[in-house]
Amino acid sequence: MTQAEQRIYLVGAGQIARLHATVAGKLPVPVALSVADPDPGSRATFAESFPGARVHPDAATMLAEPARDDDIVVVATPPYAHAAMTALALESGRHVLCEKPLAKDFAEAESMVGLARAKGLLLADCAARFRDIATTRALRDVVPRLGPPHRMRYVHRQRRSRTAIDSDSPPWFLDRSRTGGGILMDWGPYDLTLLDDLLAPVSVEVRDAWLANPRTALNLPPGTVFDVETQVGATLVYELAGGERVHVDYEHAACTHGLERREAELDGLDGSAHWDWLAGIFGAGPPTIALGRDQAGAPATDQIEVTGVEKPYDITHKLLASFSRLVRGEVAAAPDVLLAEDALFVFGCLRAIYDCAATGTAQRVERAATTATTATAGGVR
Repeated sequence: MTQAEQRIYLVGAGQIARLHATVAGKLPVPVALSVADPDPGSRATFAESFPGARVHPDAATMLAEPARDDDIVVVATPPYAHAAMTALALESGRHVLCEKPLAKDFAEAESMVGLARAKGLLLADCAARFRDIATTRALRDVVPRLGPPHRMRYVHRQRRSRTAIDSDSPPWFLDRSRTGGGILMDWGPYDLTLLDDLLAPVSVEVRDAWLANPRTALNLPPGTVFDVETQVGATLVYELAGGERVHVDYEHAACTHGLERREAELDGLDGSAHWDWLAGIFGAGPPTIALGRDQAGAPATDQIEVTGVEKPYDITHKLLASFSRLVRGEVAAAPDVLLAEDALFVFGCLRAIYDCAATGTAQRVERAATTATTATAGGVR
């Protein structure tokens, strides 16, 4: 018996959509691929790369055909269109994998999750690219050896890595009205998902936060709007299910005049772990976890090598592959998929950093139990 095709619909035909299309062609099931984009040039480029795809000028036309139970819509538009395109896809009766950031603001994200819940459909967030990676899985074995955790540092500083300034990305990335923000909206979804995946907090308090845009010479097209941050920092308190409170120092810089650094460190009462979450994925590998401990009153350090480290293609492939298995009912749960309620909690933490930076007032984000069909746990603000 011939296996039925799984229909995958791409909203947007740009670089990220083409990456998802490449992944779709390597899924273990036959795929019927469709794409919609209002830009004729983007449609033509996509059709040339994927001649078997059905190409449409708009998403409404593409999604007008009757839905099947295992249809997937991948929303790969600029962030300002995520909420509208996700709503269109859910209203058509289809499951949605949305690119990060989930939305422009918390109200949009909340409405998206509420609609998915009401429709009984799955909504997943591409912020999960680094969720359940090999280094995190290795850390889960290490963390119990640290004793009760109390402090963590997460730092990722690059001197010149600004989207659309130090790369060939389009200039709309610099316009807050289209993106919702800068480096925090670009890389923050990954950073905060990594922290959430490891620590599994029941609540997060943002005690202090700041945004900055270090000054450099620029060569931007005339009329370019550049009103987003390129550096962010926050002091966070993660409250865990066992009552532990982990004080987290967080910083991510796409531009800094200081030294470059990429590291994470978690301190417990009995030991400390130090690592680079992205080692091996980007740059030299394999990564190691340095486990600091006491040995008869003297400091000692063990080096733990991480095996099975993913490559850049793997972290994108697993997003669609795992979501496809979940939608088809092949698995009951997928640890590397960030479903709606958990995505809302992580996105709430991200937006709370912006709110704290803007108001100077501490913000608190709670994760609440839920029986929604879209997830097993959720977050509300």
